[in-house]
Amino acid sequence: SRRFLVADEVGLGKTMVAKGVIARTVEHLKGRVKRIDIVYVCSNAAIAQQNVRRLNVLGGNDFALATRLTLLPTQVKN
Repeated sequence: SRRFLVADEVGLGKTMVAKGVIARTVEHLKGRVKRIDIVYVCSNAAIAQQNVRRLNVLGGNDFALATRLTLLPTQVKN
């Protein structure tokens, strides 16, 4: 599958499941593609900032954090 959507009630471990999916996807695609884009959509910017750090399986700081979904293209190009 090329796309994944993880959704459920609050507090049931979605972030940990998403982290596992991201890690396995990166592992599978590493060396095969030039770039891997992961879009994380959240209803609250403060929660999104907190979870982006948790979801960062590579430990780097190379991610874009848009405040609105419509601003994501302007962030990703950088």
